[in-house]
Amino acid sequence: IFLMQVRGIVVRSFNPKRLYTQKKLNINSIIIDNPTLFITNRRQPYNDVDSASKPKTLYEVISKAFKEASVKEISFNDIDFTFENRSDKPFKKTIIKNLNVHAVDLLIDSLSEADKERFYHTRKIDVSLKDYKIATPDSLYHLTFKKVSFSTSDKKLFIGNEFGWQTEFIALGVFIFVIGLLCILVLPSTPGEKLTKSSSPFALL
Repeated sequence: IFLMQVRGIVVRSFNPKRLYTQKKLNINSIIIDNPTLFITNRRQPYNDVDSASKPKTLYEVISKAFKEASVKEISFNDIDFTFENRSDKPFKKTIIKNLNVHAVDLLIDSLSEADKERFYHTRKIDVSLKDYKIATPDSLYHLTFKKVSFSTSDKKLFIGNEFGWQTEFIALGVFIFVIGLLCILVLPSTPGEKLTKSSSPFALL
């Protein structure tokens, strides 16, 4: 089951004449504001039947209506996504809010399927997520990320802020340094034990 509701859709620079005369659908940008997606998965008996037929490509699906379909920019702003898995018990539900997806240069034609420079027919896809909270399997602890972002162009995942893991590692290094310094200054030494690189609290660094 797939349900979708949107607050607003903006389509810019659509050329109906080119669509009618050349069967080419070319759009400058599509902006979709606050889409709410609800997907329910329930396995059916026909899902377990192996199909020998090769699935159609996206171009093969649209080729009867269009020779080409392209969109320079597609933006999904502030997505609310809910996925409910009812195939197994207990039922599992995943909820993601504050999700943004931006796709650049979507092209569907006879050649784009084999273009290795494209990711799912696009030049790149940027995904960002704010204030994401995830629970451990036992639900005793929760991890909260202020910002998570990923780009297919450079294949890098950033967690925390625009500097990714850098800030977290710097803070962790400073914390370990302070703990090591306090150990040297405060904790009593063991008689006869010499301070070496291996026994120093700074060995953690």
